Amino acid sequence: MKKVLQFFKKFWFYIFSAILILGIFLYLIFFNKPVTMFENNEIETRIISVYHVETFEGGKVSRINYLKNIARQIEKENNTVLFMIKQIEPSELESCLEQNTPDIMSFGFGVGKTVLKYLAPLDNSYKIRDELVDSACFNNKLYALPYIASGYCKIERVGNENDNYFSSGNGFVYPEKAADLTFTKYDSQYKAYKAFVYDDHASLIGTARDLFRVDNLNKNNRINASITPLDSYSDLIQYAGVSVLDSVTSLFLKMLVDENEQAKLKDYGLFGVNSDNLYFDGIYSDMEKAIKNCKIANVFND
Repeated sequence: MKKVLQFFKKFWFYIFSAILILGIFLYLIFFNKPVTMFENNEIETRIISVYHVETFEGGKVSRINYLKNIARQIEKENNTVLFMIKQIEPSELESCLEQNTPDIMSFGFGVGKTVLKYLAPLDNSYKIRDELVDSACFNNKLYALPYIASGYCKIERVGNENDNYFSSGNGFVYPEKAADLTFTKYDSQYKAYKAFVYDDHASLIGTARDLFRVDNLNKNNRINASITPLDSYSDLIQYAGVSVLDSVTSLFLKMLVDENEQAKLKDYGLFGVNSDNLYFDGIYSDMEKAIKNCKIANVFND
């Protein structure tokens, strides 16, 4: 009898031990999986591709820096998002789009028809001036947001005014529509500016960047020129659209035209798209008022 009792004690001891070991094993598998050096616990990062296409001079560096600043702010708040901003030449755009459709496109006049078929329609809930909203509509639908505005100005030597005007004619924007004048065309606006500076009898149809350059020359007594902002027409507008509208791309668009971000355009010497004034005196204030009075062409009818 004593041997039988000892047998059953050992039997239940082994059974209990086996159940305990099995329980611990199952717990480790299903509820407390250990982390090993071979496991990848990193959260997947989403890459947001941005094509930035420049079609006019007068703030190229400033415009892409504005985009980058918005992107960095979003990245800082969300470490699962990374923006890849690539500047694309207009001549490369079609082939680049055939290879890859970016999430976001920033573009100006001259390539609107090319990018339109890649853009998703947007709702009109942004605080943007009506004439600018209209310039980004196709078949009564909004396809892009204007986020930076600019305009033309007439610059003349004081005392040497004449009809020999210089400007650019790159085929994307049309300064001649801003002024009913005949002028010599250069293949870049900067070349036109340089020709103006070195010709005492020339005048210039310039951009906001020319305004900045000549205003500095005036202040340093290197030139004596009058600057008259033109308020009849402008096609110097930068737009942004998206191929797919989701939480990230929607936030990017929203921040581009956010009032606080738009106020920072003054730091770049650029002009905004809402009704607020960034400048309150001087030639920049005059330019801002002129831009707000301009007729804006439709970017998708270029």
